[in-house]
Amino acid sequence: MAHEVRDCRWPWNRLYLHANGDIKPCCYATSPVGNVMDGDKPEEIWNGKEMQELRQYIVENRIHPVCAGAGCSFIRSRMAPDEETASQVVYRKVPEGVVLPHTEALAKLGQRDALWTLGHSLLEKAGQRPSRLTMRFVKDSALAYLWLYRASRKRSELASYRLALSLFEWNSRLVNGFAFSRAKQAGESGYAQAYILAGRILIEGKGMGHKVTEAKELFRKGAELGDPMGYYLLGCILKTDPTQVEEARKLLTLAKRRGVAEADAALEYLQAA
Repeated sequence: MAHEVRDCRWPWNRLYLHANGDIKPCCYATSPVGNVMDGDKPEEIWNGKEMQELRQYIVENRIHPVCAGAGCSFIRSRMAPDEETASQVVYRKVPEGVVLPHTEALAKLGQRDALWTLGHSLLEKAGQRPSRLTMRFVKDSALAYLWLYRASRKRSELASYRLALSLFEWNSRLVNGFAFSRAKQAGESGYAQAYILAGRILIEGKGMGHKVTEAKELFRKGAELGDPMGYYLLGCILKTDPTQVEEARKLLTLAKRRGVAEADAALEYLQAA
């Protein structure tokens, strides 16, 4: 039986002290709740604001930032299954743009992973959008979109995300709505990057109405599933609101710790403000 976030009991039982001084609520946590090298005392952390907040998140069946992307069963139950398949492995071992005959045959039979592999390989073959459209580019792109769409209809998170990402590169009023629906579908299936893409489409997409409030929620969901870019983008939105500066600082710091290089400049902006 799959675990839910609310089934976790670690934050009520113990703390973990790491060699670098970090204190975490469990061995899977992706961010610390304190550090003894900075003078933090374990007993103060145990009863402190962040641990109390973490426990409340768990009671509400929500993913706290210190747990985002963790490898435990409580978090992984929310994430997309690994779609690494034999057909994809074989694809990566052949030259770029080459489609193996058996993959095309399986795709024509409706095999989901073959549909994804064929669509992805055709997009790679088509390459970047040229300054002047050619019939070959249009044909390869159309076929790729067809295969990816069929795979997305079979609930392939990777295909839905790749299709949405490729369509959004055109940033056209004609396709942005469809690209958003595919990205959101992939996100709802647990694919973190897809939530980030869906939020970007709402803000940056032509004809999408610059829906910042809805985008903020999508960024948060993506971050909770393990993509730190969600914390960065959410922090960038909040830092323009004087009442949300501290929350923005917290989110941007989390993004920086998770390797988002752009977070440094945003934190410097807050420091100077």
